[in-house]
Amino acid sequence: MFKYFFNAFLIFIFLQILPDNLSAKKNFVREGMKFLESGEFTKVEEILNNQIKSGDEYHHLKSLYYFYLGDYKNALSEIKKVNIFDEHRKNLYLFFKKQDEIVSKFNEFEINKFILRVDKTDIILKTYLDNVLQKIYDSISQIFDYHPEGKIIVEFYSQLDEFAFA
Repeated sequence: MFKYFFNAFLIFIFLQILPDNLSAKKNFVREGMKFLESGEFTKVEEILNNQIKSGDEYHHLKSLYYFYLGDYKNALSEIKKVNIFDEHRKNLYLFFKKQDEIVSKFNEFEINKFILRVDKTDIILKTYLDNVLQKIYDSISQIFDYHPEGKIIVEFYSQLDEFAFA
């Protein structure tokens, strides 16, 4: 009788501890997403560096980190490491896969503070964008008093359905 009581007690204690552990794991993902959405990538790197380098939550956040950086291949690689039986993560995997397929046919150029990605059919745009993008950057950064870290990725989609997907 004592054995069953003791086992029930251990299960009760485990269930009391479990939700806190799960929410703590998910908190770093939520916190990381908040920083991603505000463009604070170095803070996301700190969060990732302070985590165990495995598990669905770690790879989920790392995939989002790569996606926000515009590195769709690594985003896809990281999301493949999670349990995609979760509907949200499965949809994220399918989205990253399609985005990688679309952008893989783009040419990439660096112009001042920008990484320009254009479809091979629209390569002529590169000639006109140098001055225009710099003017836009100067105006917007002055209005918002914000200067993003690193280069800004600008992608041009020649097909409406690809733009709508992105």
